Amino acid sequence: MNKIVAFVTGGSSGLGAATVSNLIRKGAAGCYVLDTQRYQNIDRLSNVYSFQGSVENEEHITKALDDCYDKFKKINLVVNCAGVSVAYKIYNFNTNQPQNRKDFDKVLAINVGGTFNVNRLACRYLAMNDDGDERGLIINVSSAAATEGQTGHVTLAATSGAINSMTLPMARDLAPQKIRVNCIQPGFFETPLVTHLPQNIVEYLGYCCLMPSRIGKPEEFAHAVEMLVENKYINAEIIRLDAGLRIPP
Repeated sequence: MNKIVAFVTGGSSGLGAATVSNLIRKGAAGCYVLDTQRYQNIDRLSNVYSFQGSVENEEHITKALDDCYDKFKKINLVVNCAGVSVAYKIYNFNTNQPQNRKDFDKVLAINVGGTFNVNRLACRYLAMNDDGDERGLIINVSSAAATEGQTGHVTLAATSGAINSMTLPMARDLAPQKIRVNCIQPGFFETPLVTHLPQNIVEYLGYCCLMPSRIGKPEEFAHAVEMLVENKYINAEIIRLDAGLRIPP
């Protein structure tokens, strides 16, 4: 782990922040956060830098990647945690209003476009490494909506499914450069996106998990990232991380 320099999008909170903290705690050489918000723990963790910017913006990504490389002289792990969500039915028959197309386009641009944008610009840095049988690892993040989409989650399901479907062809594209590509498909976790919900809703979401019957802890996601870093034989995989979640409509 002491050779790892990670570039983490959406790393200022939730799953991304847990990933950064765990990597540093386990001895990573450094982490660089790209997020629209400032990384909150930057003053308490050594070898962590932050750039406020958007995964939609090529200039922001390029500046952040260049700065990361200038500081650490390498990048060999990319974790794409940046993502947003909306919850609307495709058509509201009570108000006779279809879902706003702009909402769909915005989520698509950040979740899918942002993931693609970061990876296409980052992979050249990974390919520059010479660490034996592997030069780098990309971990994309989708969501349980890809396979367990609820009512009102057409948009999130579409973007999550798209991220999942990029896994194999991206792994094939980058295999000659000794770069692995995997995807984590998390269920419900203790992040700001979920914990703001009423307690009875949070408990119900946990009940939908087979075992353990609770929502996930961010450190459990971070451990999945660590596992993918350490096990170099896992490639082109979509890993469900949801305790057997099955969501009714």
